[in-house]
Amino acid sequence: MIAGATCREWTLRATMTDVDDSPDEDEWTCLQLEFMDHLHAMTILLRLGPDASIVAPEYLRQDLINYLKRTLERCQDDSA
Repeated sequence: MIAGATCREWTLRATMTDVDDSPDEDEWTCLQLEFMDHLHAMTILLRLGPDASIVAPEYLRQDLINYLKRTLERCQDDSA
């Protein structure tokens, strides 16, 4: 798991917060992250990979999912 201190280095602000639907309250720390812009957010979230779960905003979560789907499709097409 990526430490909260690392997230603080990569973002403008990382604030601990409580979320009722966190994946597993014993193993996860919920942080509200502030980014410079959409590109900054996508870059950091890609870096965090499966060590992060995007709770909100939904559009950012969906943008990341769509980007990863397109990347996977491209990789699968190139390997054929």
